[in-house]
Amino acid sequence: MKTLTVLLAVGCLASTASAQWVETTVPVDSGPVALCYNPLSDRVYCANSSGTVTKISGSDNSVLATIAVGGVPSALCCNPVSDKMYCADWQNNLVVVIDGAGDSVLARVATGLAPAGLLWNQSGNKVYSANEYGADVTVIDGRADTVLATVIARDGARSLCHNPQQNKVYCADADVNRVTIIDASADTLIRHLMTRAGAWTVQYCPVGSKVYCANYDANRVTVIDGVADTLAAVIPVGEGPSSLCYNSTRNTIFCGNEDNDSVTVIDCVAETVIASVGVGGWPFALLYDSLGDRVYCTNHWTNDLTVIDGGTHRAAATLAVGHRPTAMAWNPARRRVYVANAGDSSISVIRDSAMVGVMEGSPASCPDQSTATVVRGTLSLQSSISSLRLPWLLDATGRKVLDLNPGENDVTDLRTGVYFLCAGRQRTKLIVTD
Repeated sequence: MKTLTVLLAVGCLASTASAQWVETTVPVDSGPVALCYNPLSDRVYCANSSGTVTKISGSDNSVLATIAVGGVPSALCCNPVSDKMYCADWQNNLVVVIDGAGDSVLARVATGLAPAGLLWNQSGNKVYSANEYGADVTVIDGRADTVLATVIARDGARSLCHNPQQNKVYCADADVNRVTIIDASADTLIRHLMTRAGAWTVQYCPVGSKVYCANYDANRVTVIDGVADTLAAVIPVGEGPSSLCYNSTRNTIFCGNEDNDSVTVIDCVAETVIASVGVGGWPFALLYDSLGDRVYCTNHWTNDLTVIDGGTHRAAATLAVGHRPTAMAWNPARRRVYVANAGDSSISVIRDSAMVGVMEGSPASCPDQSTATVVRGTLSLQSSISSLRLPWLLDATGRKVLDLNPGENDVTDLRTGVYFLCAGRQRTKLIVTD
């Protein structure tokens, strides 16, 4: 087994206390509706309803390419293992596959009617497409870009999440009160589980292997046991719950409630509401920053972004962004949040001031690594860190997956893919392989 040894310089460690500010605004094509981050190349991709995908540099926010995909894009996801981007074309019932290196269209894969949600499943290297009007889920081979299976869902199939512990995919069927549960090994239907009215979106919680479903029409969040595939709890929240995100540091779920301009915070152990945070008009999307322990909430009608402290559950800041902020993506290597503004064809780039010294300071003290180091088996850390915060490991989505200690750290249980080793302000990109 190959061992990687990393020396963590104490000079790069610092408190994560910081402030956020709008660094720049990036013009894109009309109607940006979806964003995702490619950790392999440090690039951000934006799907525009005008039929294009914009590729943006993670380092300097410059537009690198505009890729014509056609139709009406509705969703994006990244396959960092194969360096491909997948764009759902809602109008033409396709998933368009983009070469991350060459910026060309590799394939157009037929799906069910109106693909509206995408998910890359690292287990098996597959892409799942939730088809809103087709009432089904298309399973795509992430290597060959061909259809492996079609699984029957219910009306309004839109939101997807993956349970890696049991290797199941969950699809929220927004027009009914059901969640479709899929065996992601065989790509077969396990069951349609009754929830509450308007199963709008789903979010996985690794502690206890649970899935949370926001039920828009019932003002409830239902909790699904990921092992037994049964309902475990029903939690009253605000009016019109439609967005969810998971705080991996605190083991809490944040739920955005569109109809009463609030975010509900749920304790994932007690399954109870522990806070309600007032935000701007029509909270539309949520994103969690595990490095700063913050939740970002786009407010669609008031054209701003609320930053919520993950520990105190209070609004820490409100930032003006573009017109009709719709979607977000997080770049954990750069500590930037990208906000797609559907109403004025732009992306607002939110910067965390804690990273200014790293990104614009001395590269000798805290290098900004654009290349990745391959790790097999053991990650060995040599450090003089004493009372300072110990390092940790993030996956490609920015979710913390492992706390690290000086000495040898066993990473054999991690799935193959891109990760970030974080120590204060220092970021090291890793690729874990078998």
